[in-house]
Amino acid sequence: MFFFGYRDPRLKPSELERSFFDFVDRNGLLAPGDRGIAAVSGGVDSMVMLNLLDRLRAEINFDLSVAHVNHGLRGPESDGDEQLVRTRSLELGVEFHLHRSPSPIQPGGGRSGIQEWAREERYRFFESLRSNAGRTRIATAHHRDDNAETVLFNFLRGSGIHGLTGIPVAHADGFVIRPLLFATREQILGYSRERAVPFREDSSNAGMGYTRNVLRHSVIPSIESAVNPGLRETLVRTTRLFTDLESFVAGEVDRALPAVSVPSVGTDVRLSVEAMAGLPLFLQESILHRCSRQFHPSGIGQAHVRALIDLLGAQAGSACLVSKHLHAAREAGLLVMRRSAPAGEPFDFPVRAGEAYAFAAFSFSSGFVSGADYRATALEEFVDAELLGGDLRLRSWSDGDWFVPLGMADRKKLSDYFVDRKIPVSEKNRVPILTSGEAIVWVCGERLDERFKITPRTERILRLTYEPGLRWAGP
Repeated sequence: MFFFGYRDPRLKPSELERSFFDFVDRNGLLAPGDRGIAAVSGGVDSMVMLNLLDRLRAEINFDLSVAHVNHGLRGPESDGDEQLVRTRSLELGVEFHLHRSPSPIQPGGGRSGIQEWAREERYRFFESLRSNAGRTRIATAHHRDDNAETVLFNFLRGSGIHGLTGIPVAHADGFVIRPLLFATREQILGYSRERAVPFREDSSNAGMGYTRNVLRHSVIPSIESAVNPGLRETLVRTTRLFTDLESFVAGEVDRALPAVSVPSVGTDVRLSVEAMAGLPLFLQESILHRCSRQFHPSGIGQAHVRALIDLLGAQAGSACLVSKHLHAAREAGLLVMRRSAPAGEPFDFPVRAGEAYAFAAFSFSSGFVSGADYRATALEEFVDAELLGGDLRLRSWSDGDWFVPLGMADRKKLSDYFVDRKIPVSEKNRVPILTSGEAIVWVCGERLDERFKITPRTERILRLTYEPGLRWAGP
Protein backbone atom coordinates (compact mmCIF):
# COMPACT_ATOMS: atom_id res chain seq x y z
CA MET A 1 0.00 0.00 0.00
CA PHE A 2 1.05 3.58 -0.57
CA PHE A 3 1.17 6.34 2.00
CA PHE A 4 -0.38 9.47 0.59
CA GLY A 5 1.28 12.44 2.22
CA TYR A 6 -0.43 14.91 -0.15
CA ARG A 7 2.87 16.43 -1.13
CA ASP A 8 1.35 18.57 -3.90
CA PRO A 9 1.09 22.08 -2.39
CA ARG A 10 -1.20 23.45 -5.09
CA LEU A 11 -4.50 22.53 -3.42
CA LYS A 12 -5.62 20.87 -0.23
CA PRO A 13 -7.13 17.48 -1.20
CA SER A 14 -10.91 17.46 -1.55
CA GLU A 15 -13.15 14.63 -0.32
CA LEU A 16 -13.39 13.18 -3.83
CA GLU A 17 -9.61 13.27 -4.23
CA ARG A 18 -9.10 11.40 -0.96
CA SER A 19 -11.67 8.79 -2.04
CA PHE A 20 -10.03 8.53 -5.46
CA PHE A 21 -6.54 8.04 -4.00
CA ASP A 22 -7.88 5.41 -1.59
CA PHE A 23 -9.79 3.54 -4.33
CA VAL A 24 -6.73 3.41 -6.59
CA ASP A 25 -4.56 2.22 -3.70
CA ARG A 26 -7.02 -0.36 -2.36
CA ASN A 27 -7.53 -1.93 -5.80
CA GLY A 28 -3.89 -1.72 -6.91
CA LEU A 29 -4.79 0.20 -10.07
CA LEU A 30 -1.62 2.30 -10.40
CA ALA A 31 1.90 1.99 -9.02
CA PRO A 32 5.01 4.16 -9.08
CA GLY A 33 6.71 3.83 -12.44
CA ASP A 34 3.55 2.86 -14.35
CA ARG A 35 3.08 4.44 -17.76
CA GLY A 36 -0.60 5.34 -17.67
CA ILE A 37 -2.99 6.83 -20.20
CA ALA A 38 -6.22 8.67 -19.46
CA ALA A 39 -8.90 8.00 -22.07
CA VAL A 40 -10.45 11.47 -22.31
CA SER A 41 -13.47 12.34 -24.45
CA GLY A 42 -13.91 15.93 -23.25
CA GLY A 43 -17.03 15.17 -21.20
CA VAL A 44 -17.23 15.92 -17.49
CA ASP A 45 -16.47 12.35 -16.34
CA SER A 46 -13.21 11.95 -18.24
CA MET A 47 -12.07 15.55 -17.66
CA VAL A 48 -12.55 15.13 -13.91
CA MET A 49 -10.71 11.80 -14.05
CA LEU A 50 -7.81 13.51 -15.84
CA ASN A 51 -7.67 16.17 -13.13
CA LEU A 52 -7.66 13.50 -10.40
CA LEU A 53 -4.94 11.49 -12.12
CA ASP A 54 -2.85 14.63 -12.47
CA ARG A 55 -3.18 15.18 -8.71
CA LEU A 56 -2.37 11.54 -8.02
CA ARG A 57 0.84 11.49 -10.07
CA ALA A 58 2.28 14.12 -7.73
CA GLU A 59 1.76 11.62 -4.91
CA ILE A 60 3.02 8.32 -6.39
CA ASN A 61 5.11 9.48 -9.36
CA PHE A 62 3.84 7.64 -12.44
CA ASP A 63 3.93 8.75 -16.07
CA LEU A 64 0.64 10.11 -17.44
CA SER A 65 -0.49 10.85 -20.99
CA VAL A 66 -3.86 11.42 -22.67
CA ALA A 67 -5.62 9.48 -25.44
CA HIS A 68 -8.49 11.06 -27.38
CA VAL A 69 -10.53 9.57 -30.24
CA ASN A 70 -12.33 11.94 -32.59
CA HIS A 71 -15.01 9.79 -34.23
CA GLY A 72 -16.23 12.72 -36.31
CA LEU A 73 -19.86 11.77 -35.70
CA ARG A 74 -20.96 15.23 -34.51
CA GLY A 75 -19.03 17.41 -36.93
CA PRO A 76 -17.83 20.69 -35.35
CA GLU A 77 -18.85 19.40 -31.89
CA SER A 78 -16.40 16.51 -32.19
CA ASP A 79 -13.64 18.90 -33.29
CA GLY A 80 -14.42 21.12 -30.30
CA ASP A 81 -14.02 18.16 -27.97
CA GLU A 82 -10.65 17.37 -29.51
CA GLN A 83 -9.46 20.95 -29.11
CA LEU A 84 -10.48 21.09 -25.44
CA VAL A 85 -8.68 17.83 -24.59
CA ARG A 86 -5.58 18.89 -26.54
CA THR A 87 -5.48 22.28 -24.76
CA ARG A 88 -5.99 20.74 -21.31
CA SER A 89 -3.24 18.19 -21.95
CA LEU A 90 -0.87 21.02 -22.86
CA GLU A 91 -1.81 22.93 -19.68
CA LEU A 92 -1.06 19.88 -17.55
CA GLY A 93 2.15 19.11 -19.40
CA VAL A 94 1.15 15.60 -20.49
CA GLU A 95 1.60 13.90 -23.86
CA PHE A 96 -1.47 13.93 -26.12
CA HIS A 97 -2.31 10.92 -28.35
CA LEU A 98 -4.98 11.48 -31.02
CA HIS A 99 -6.84 9.06 -33.27
CA ARG A 100 -9.25 10.37 -35.91
CA SER A 101 -11.45 7.56 -37.15
CA PRO A 102 -13.34 7.60 -40.45
CA SER A 103 -17.10 7.67 -39.94
CA PRO A 104 -18.78 4.32 -40.66
CA ILE A 105 -20.92 3.95 -43.76
CA GLN A 106 -24.31 2.46 -42.93
CA PRO A 107 -23.13 0.72 -39.73
CA GLY A 108 -25.19 -2.35 -38.80
CA GLY A 109 -27.82 -1.98 -36.11
CA GLY A 110 -28.55 1.75 -36.51
CA ARG A 111 -27.57 3.84 -33.50
CA SER A 112 -26.63 0.74 -31.52
CA GLY A 113 -24.34 -0.25 -34.39
CA ILE A 114 -22.68 3.18 -34.32
CA GLN A 115 -22.06 2.83 -30.57
CA GLU A 116 -20.53 -0.60 -31.02
CA TRP A 117 -18.36 0.57 -33.91
CA ALA A 118 -17.13 3.59 -31.89
CA ARG A 119 -16.32 1.46 -28.86
CA GLU A 120 -14.34 -1.02 -30.95
CA GLU A 121 -12.44 1.86 -32.58
CA ARG A 122 -11.49 3.26 -29.16
CA TYR A 123 -10.23 -0.03 -27.77
CA ARG A 124 -8.24 -0.79 -30.93
CA PHE A 125 -6.54 2.58 -30.47
CA PHE A 126 -5.86 1.88 -26.78
CA GLU A 127 -4.35 -1.48 -27.64
CA SER A 128 -2.11 0.14 -30.26
CA LEU A 129 -0.81 2.52 -27.58
CA ARG A 130 0.01 -0.43 -25.37
CA SER A 131 1.92 -2.28 -28.10
CA ASN A 132 3.56 0.72 -29.80
CA ALA A 133 4.10 3.17 -26.93
CA GLY A 134 4.74 0.70 -24.14
CA ARG A 135 1.89 1.91 -21.95
CA THR A 136 0.94 -0.24 -18.95
CA ARG A 137 -2.45 1.17 -17.90
CA ILE A 138 -5.39 2.80 -19.69
CA ALA A 139 -7.87 4.56 -17.40
CA THR A 140 -11.48 5.00 -18.53
CA ALA A 141 -13.98 7.22 -16.73
CA HIS A 142 -16.82 4.79 -16.01
CA HIS A 143 -18.44 5.64 -12.67
CA ARG A 144 -20.92 4.16 -10.23
CA ASP A 145 -24.01 5.34 -12.12
CA ASP A 146 -22.68 3.80 -15.35
CA ASN A 147 -22.29 0.56 -13.43
CA ALA A 148 -25.90 0.69 -12.18
CA GLU A 149 -27.23 1.40 -15.68
CA THR A 150 -25.23 -1.48 -17.14
CA VAL A 151 -26.53 -3.96 -14.55
CA LEU A 152 -30.13 -2.86 -15.12
CA PHE A 153 -29.76 -3.11 -18.89
CA ASN A 154 -28.23 -6.58 -18.64
CA PHE A 155 -31.04 -7.69 -16.33
CA LEU A 156 -33.73 -6.36 -18.68
CA ARG A 157 -32.24 -8.14 -21.70
CA GLY A 158 -32.03 -11.44 -19.83
CA SER A 159 -28.32 -11.56 -19.11
CA GLY A 160 -26.69 -14.43 -17.27
CA ILE A 161 -24.74 -14.18 -14.03
CA HIS A 162 -21.77 -12.48 -15.67
CA GLY A 163 -23.90 -9.60 -16.96
CA LEU A 164 -25.10 -8.88 -13.41
CA THR A 165 -21.56 -8.55 -12.05
CA GLY A 166 -21.46 -5.11 -13.64
CA ILE A 167 -18.43 -3.21 -14.90
CA PRO A 168 -15.17 -4.59 -13.47
CA VAL A 169 -12.74 -2.26 -11.71
CA ALA A 170 -10.05 -3.63 -14.03
CA HIS A 171 -9.83 -6.03 -16.94
CA ALA A 172 -8.34 -9.43 -16.22
CA ASP A 173 -4.99 -8.40 -17.73
CA GLY A 174 -4.91 -5.20 -15.65
CA PHE A 175 -4.42 -2.97 -18.70
CA VAL A 176 -7.83 -1.25 -18.63
CA ILE A 177 -8.63 0.29 -15.23
CA ARG A 178 -11.64 2.27 -14.00
CA PRO A 179 -10.50 4.46 -11.10
CA LEU A 180 -13.78 6.44 -10.94
CA LEU A 181 -16.06 3.43 -10.50
CA PHE A 182 -16.74 4.33 -6.84
CA ALA A 183 -18.00 7.86 -7.60
CA THR A 184 -21.52 9.03 -8.46
CA ARG A 185 -22.31 11.37 -11.31
CA GLU A 186 -23.40 13.96 -8.74
CA GLN A 187 -20.01 13.79 -6.97
CA ILE A 188 -18.21 14.19 -10.29
CA LEU A 189 -20.27 17.23 -11.25
CA GLY A 190 -19.71 18.73 -7.80
CA TYR A 191 -15.95 18.31 -8.12
CA SER A 192 -15.95 19.90 -11.59
CA ARG A 193 -17.63 22.98 -10.13
CA GLU A 194 -15.39 23.06 -7.06
CA ARG A 195 -12.15 22.78 -9.06
CA ALA A 196 -13.38 24.64 -12.17
CA VAL A 197 -12.64 21.65 -14.41
CA PRO A 198 -13.49 22.54 -18.02
CA PHE A 199 -15.62 20.09 -20.00
CA ARG A 200 -18.01 19.90 -22.93
CA GLU A 201 -21.53 18.45 -23.10
CA ASP A 202 -22.19 15.80 -25.73
CA SER A 203 -25.54 16.77 -27.28
CA SER A 204 -26.35 13.12 -28.00
CA ASN A 205 -26.44 12.40 -24.24
CA ALA A 206 -29.70 14.33 -23.92
CA GLY A 207 -31.59 12.48 -26.65
CA MET A 208 -33.64 9.32 -26.20
CA GLY A 209 -32.33 7.52 -29.28
CA TYR A 210 -29.92 5.34 -27.33
CA THR A 211 -30.86 2.60 -24.89
CA ARG A 212 -28.54 3.97 -22.19
CA ASN A 213 -30.18 7.41 -22.37
CA VAL A 214 -33.66 5.89 -21.99
CA LEU A 215 -32.52 4.10 -18.83
CA ARG A 216 -30.70 7.16 -17.50
CA HIS A 217 -33.34 9.81 -18.17
CA SER A 218 -36.59 7.85 -17.95
CA VAL A 219 -36.55 4.32 -16.53
CA ILE A 220 -34.23 4.77 -13.54
CA PRO A 221 -35.76 8.10 -12.37
CA SER A 222 -39.25 6.55 -12.62
CA ILE A 223 -38.25 3.54 -10.51
CA GLU A 224 -36.47 5.79 -7.99
CA SER A 225 -39.55 7.97 -7.72
CA ALA A 226 -42.16 5.20 -7.43
CA VAL A 227 -40.35 2.15 -6.01
CA ASN A 228 -36.83 2.54 -4.66
CA PRO A 229 -35.10 5.91 -4.13
CA GLY A 230 -31.81 4.05 -3.61
CA LEU A 231 -32.02 2.04 -6.83
CA ARG A 232 -28.50 2.86 -8.00
CA GLU A 233 -26.94 1.75 -4.73
CA THR A 234 -29.11 -1.38 -4.75
CA LEU A 235 -27.87 -2.25 -8.23
CA VAL A 236 -24.24 -1.69 -7.24
CA ARG A 237 -24.70 -3.95 -4.18
CA THR A 238 -26.19 -6.54 -6.54
CA THR A 239 -22.97 -6.53 -8.56
CA ARG A 240 -21.02 -7.55 -5.45
CA LEU A 241 -23.38 -10.45 -4.74
CA PHE A 242 -23.27 -11.70 -8.31
CA THR A 243 -19.50 -11.31 -8.46
CA ASP A 244 -19.26 -13.71 -5.50
CA LEU A 245 -21.80 -16.05 -7.13
CA GLU A 246 -19.89 -16.00 -10.43
CA SER A 247 -16.72 -16.92 -8.55
CA PHE A 248 -18.47 -19.94 -7.02
CA VAL A 249 -19.96 -21.02 -10.36
CA ALA A 250 -16.56 -20.61 -12.03
CA GLY A 251 -15.20 -23.22 -9.66
CA GLU A 252 -18.02 -25.60 -10.59
CA VAL A 253 -17.34 -25.01 -14.28
CA ASP A 254 -13.63 -25.75 -13.75
CA ARG A 255 -14.56 -29.10 -12.23
CA ALA A 256 -17.17 -30.01 -14.89
CA LEU A 257 -15.34 -28.95 -18.08
CA PRO A 258 -12.89 -31.88 -18.33
CA ALA A 259 -15.79 -34.34 -18.26
CA VAL A 260 -17.75 -32.66 -21.08
CA SER A 261 -14.90 -31.46 -23.32
CA VAL A 262 -13.84 -33.52 -26.32
CA PRO A 263 -10.32 -33.04 -27.82
CA SER A 264 -10.38 -31.05 -31.04
CA VAL A 265 -8.03 -29.74 -33.70
CA GLY A 266 -7.30 -26.02 -33.88
CA THR A 267 -9.43 -23.52 -31.97
CA ASP A 268 -12.73 -25.42 -32.17
CA VAL A 269 -14.46 -26.19 -28.87
CA ARG A 270 -16.21 -29.59 -28.82
CA LEU A 271 -18.62 -30.58 -26.06
CA SER A 272 -20.20 -34.00 -25.54
CA VAL A 273 -23.98 -33.69 -25.86
CA GLU A 274 -24.52 -36.73 -23.65
CA ALA A 275 -22.22 -35.46 -20.89
CA MET A 276 -23.76 -31.97 -21.00
CA ALA A 277 -27.27 -33.47 -20.68
CA GLY A 278 -26.28 -34.99 -17.32
CA LEU A 279 -25.54 -31.57 -15.79
CA PRO A 280 -27.98 -29.07 -14.18
CA LEU A 281 -29.24 -26.47 -16.64
CA PHE A 282 -27.52 -23.57 -14.86
CA LEU A 283 -24.18 -25.39 -15.13
CA GLN A 284 -24.74 -26.13 -18.84
CA GLU A 285 -25.41 -22.43 -19.41
CA SER A 286 -22.34 -21.42 -17.41
CA ILE A 287 -20.12 -23.80 -19.41
CA LEU A 288 -21.46 -22.35 -22.67
CA HIS A 289 -20.86 -18.80 -21.38
CA ARG A 290 -17.28 -19.76 -20.52
CA CYS A 291 -16.60 -21.46 -23.85
CA SER A 292 -18.12 -18.59 -25.84
CA ARG A 293 -15.55 -16.15 -24.45
CA GLN A 294 -12.84 -17.95 -26.39
CA PHE A 295 -14.44 -16.47 -29.51
CA HIS A 296 -16.26 -13.44 -28.09
CA PRO A 297 -14.22 -11.87 -25.24
CA SER A 298 -17.07 -9.71 -23.96
CA GLY A 299 -19.35 -12.75 -23.71
CA ILE A 300 -22.73 -13.44 -25.28
CA GLY A 301 -26.26 -12.63 -24.14
CA GLN A 302 -28.59 -15.06 -22.42
CA ALA A 303 -30.75 -15.34 -25.54
CA HIS A 304 -27.74 -16.65 -27.43
CA VAL A 305 -26.93 -19.08 -24.63
CA ARG A 306 -30.50 -20.37 -24.85
CA ALA A 307 -29.99 -20.85 -28.61
CA LEU A 308 -26.94 -23.00 -27.81
CA ILE A 309 -28.97 -24.98 -25.24
CA ASP A 310 -31.63 -25.57 -27.91
CA LEU A 311 -28.89 -26.65 -30.32
CA LEU A 312 -27.74 -29.28 -27.81
CA GLY A 313 -31.15 -30.91 -28.18
CA ALA A 314 -31.45 -30.45 -31.94
CA GLN A 315 -30.75 -33.07 -34.60
CA ALA A 316 -27.28 -33.48 -36.10
CA GLY A 317 -26.78 -31.03 -38.95
CA SER A 318 -28.45 -28.11 -37.18
CA ALA A 319 -26.39 -24.92 -36.83
CA CYS A 320 -26.60 -21.28 -35.93
CA LEU A 321 -24.45 -18.17 -36.12
CA VAL A 322 -24.48 -17.15 -32.45
CA SER A 323 -22.63 -13.87 -32.86
CA LYS A 324 -20.41 -12.19 -35.39
CA HIS A 325 -17.50 -14.11 -33.85
CA LEU A 326 -19.11 -17.46 -33.00
CA HIS A 327 -20.69 -20.21 -35.08
CA ALA A 328 -22.11 -23.37 -33.48
CA ALA A 329 -23.13 -26.68 -35.07
CA ARG A 330 -24.74 -29.88 -33.83
CA GLU A 331 -22.69 -32.81 -35.10
CA ALA A 332 -22.82 -36.51 -34.25
CA GLY A 333 -22.88 -36.57 -30.44
CA LEU A 334 -21.20 -33.18 -30.26
CA LEU A 335 -21.84 -29.46 -30.00
CA VAL A 336 -19.06 -27.75 -31.93
CA MET A 337 -18.25 -24.08 -31.39
CA ARG A 338 -15.90 -22.34 -33.81
CA ARG A 339 -14.92 -18.88 -34.95
CA SER A 340 -17.35 -17.53 -37.55
CA ALA A 341 -16.42 -15.84 -40.78
CA PRO A 342 -16.21 -12.03 -40.68
CA ALA A 343 -19.44 -10.09 -41.17
CA GLY A 344 -20.44 -10.09 -44.79
CA GLU A 345 -18.73 -13.40 -45.56
CA PRO A 346 -20.82 -16.19 -47.19
CA PHE A 347 -22.79 -18.50 -44.89
CA ASP A 348 -24.77 -21.72 -45.34
CA PHE A 349 -26.73 -23.39 -42.52
CA PRO A 350 -29.22 -26.28 -42.52
CA VAL A 351 -32.59 -25.49 -40.91
CA ARG A 352 -35.68 -27.50 -40.04
CA ALA A 353 -39.34 -26.59 -40.41
CA GLY A 354 -40.92 -25.70 -37.08
CA GLU A 355 -37.68 -24.60 -35.35
CA ALA A 356 -36.17 -21.22 -34.43
CA TYR A 357 -32.58 -20.06 -34.98
CA ALA A 358 -30.65 -17.14 -33.47
CA PHE A 359 -27.93 -15.55 -35.59
CA ALA A 360 -25.71 -12.54 -34.99
CA ALA A 361 -27.41 -10.24 -37.48
CA PHE A 362 -30.88 -11.81 -37.65
CA SER A 363 -33.17 -14.52 -36.33
CA PHE A 364 -35.27 -16.97 -38.34
CA SER A 365 -38.14 -19.22 -37.33
CA SER A 366 -40.96 -21.20 -38.89
CA GLY A 367 -44.08 -22.88 -37.64
CA PHE A 368 -47.16 -24.65 -38.96
CA VAL A 369 -50.38 -22.62 -38.83
CA SER A 370 -54.00 -23.26 -39.70
CA GLY A 371 -54.44 -20.11 -41.76
CA ALA A 372 -52.51 -17.28 -43.37
CA ASP A 373 -52.59 -13.55 -42.79
CA TYR A 374 -52.43 -12.05 -46.28
CA ARG A 375 -51.39 -8.72 -44.80
CA ALA A 376 -48.01 -10.28 -43.99
CA THR A 377 -45.10 -7.85 -43.90
CA ALA A 378 -41.74 -8.27 -45.60
CA LEU A 379 -40.54 -9.93 -42.40
CA GLU A 380 -43.19 -12.65 -42.55
CA GLU A 381 -44.35 -14.98 -45.28
CA PHE A 382 -46.56 -18.09 -45.68
CA VAL A 383 -45.69 -21.02 -47.93
CA ASP A 384 -47.21 -24.32 -48.98
CA ALA A 385 -45.40 -26.80 -46.73
CA GLU A 386 -46.08 -29.71 -49.08
CA LEU A 387 -43.98 -28.04 -51.78
CA LEU A 388 -40.90 -27.92 -49.57
CA GLY A 389 -38.35 -30.70 -49.64
CA GLY A 390 -36.42 -32.01 -46.65
CA ASP A 391 -33.23 -30.09 -47.47
CA LEU A 392 -33.96 -26.59 -46.20
CA ARG A 393 -31.05 -24.17 -45.86
CA LEU A 394 -30.41 -20.55 -44.98
CA ARG A 395 -27.51 -19.25 -47.00
CA SER A 396 -26.06 -16.17 -48.60
CA TRP A 397 -26.57 -15.56 -52.28
CA SER A 398 -24.26 -17.01 -54.92
CA ASP A 399 -23.55 -16.02 -58.49
CA GLY A 400 -26.07 -17.58 -60.85
CA ASP A 401 -28.94 -17.69 -58.33
CA TRP A 402 -32.39 -17.07 -59.76
CA PHE A 403 -35.97 -17.20 -58.53
CA VAL A 404 -39.51 -16.38 -59.68
CA PRO A 405 -40.57 -13.28 -57.71
CA LEU A 406 -44.09 -13.51 -56.29
CA GLY A 407 -46.63 -12.28 -58.83
CA MET A 408 -44.36 -12.88 -61.81
CA ALA A 409 -44.27 -15.73 -64.33
CA ASP A 410 -40.64 -15.53 -65.43
CA ARG A 411 -37.46 -16.24 -63.53
CA LYS A 412 -35.19 -13.38 -62.49
CA LYS A 413 -31.51 -13.39 -61.61
CA LEU A 414 -31.01 -12.61 -57.96
CA SER A 415 -28.16 -10.24 -58.83
CA ASP A 416 -30.55 -8.26 -61.08
CA TYR A 417 -33.15 -8.22 -58.31
CA PHE A 418 -30.56 -6.75 -55.92
CA VAL A 419 -29.71 -4.06 -58.47
CA ASP A 420 -33.39 -3.20 -58.92
CA ARG A 421 -33.78 -2.98 -55.12
CA LYS A 422 -30.63 -0.81 -54.91
CA ILE A 423 -29.01 -3.24 -52.46
CA PRO A 424 -25.26 -2.44 -52.55
CA VAL A 425 -22.71 -5.13 -53.30
CA SER A 426 -21.34 -4.90 -49.75
CA GLU A 427 -24.75 -5.80 -48.33
CA LYS A 428 -25.65 -8.74 -50.59
CA ASN A 429 -24.12 -11.39 -48.33
CA ARG A 430 -26.13 -10.06 -45.39
CA VAL A 431 -29.48 -11.00 -46.99
CA PRO A 432 -30.48 -14.55 -45.94
CA ILE A 433 -31.79 -16.79 -48.73
CA LEU A 434 -34.08 -19.68 -47.75
CA THR A 435 -33.72 -22.58 -50.18
CA SER A 436 -35.34 -25.97 -50.66
CA GLY A 437 -32.93 -28.18 -52.55
CA GLU A 438 -31.70 -26.01 -55.41
CA ALA A 439 -34.76 -23.72 -55.45
CA ILE A 440 -35.02 -20.38 -53.68
CA VAL A 441 -38.08 -20.22 -51.44
CA TRP A 442 -37.71 -16.75 -49.95
CA VAL A 443 -35.31 -13.86 -50.21
CA CYS A 444 -35.79 -13.06 -46.53
CA GLY A 445 -37.26 -9.67 -45.85
CA GLU A 446 -37.58 -9.06 -49.59
CA ARG A 447 -39.66 -11.36 -51.81
CA LEU A 448 -41.24 -14.83 -51.79
CA ASP A 449 -40.83 -17.19 -54.73
CA GLU A 450 -44.04 -17.63 -56.75
CA ARG A 451 -43.59 -21.42 -56.86
CA PHE A 452 -44.06 -21.84 -53.09
CA LYS A 453 -47.02 -19.54 -52.44
CA ILE A 454 -50.17 -20.89 -50.81
CA THR A 455 -53.16 -21.57 -53.06
CA PRO A 456 -56.76 -22.83 -52.54
CA ARG A 457 -55.30 -26.36 -52.86
CA THR A 458 -52.81 -25.87 -50.01
CA GLU A 459 -53.36 -28.25 -47.11
CA ARG A 460 -50.43 -27.44 -44.82
CA ILE A 461 -49.22 -23.88 -44.29
CA LEU A 462 -45.79 -22.96 -42.93
CA ARG A 463 -45.31 -19.48 -41.51
CA LEU A 464 -41.80 -18.03 -42.03
CA THR A 465 -40.46 -15.21 -39.87
CA TYR A 466 -37.28 -13.21 -40.34
CA GLU A 467 -36.14 -10.57 -37.84
CA PRO A 468 -33.06 -8.37 -38.38
CA GLY A 469 -31.04 -8.21 -35.16
CA LEU A 470 -30.14 -5.05 -33.20
CA ARG A 471 -27.25 -4.90 -30.74
CA TRP A 472 -26.45 -2.49 -27.91
CA ALA A 473 -22.83 -1.68 -27.05
CA GLY A 474 -22.10 -1.42 -23.39
CA PRO A 475 -19.05 0.11 -21.78
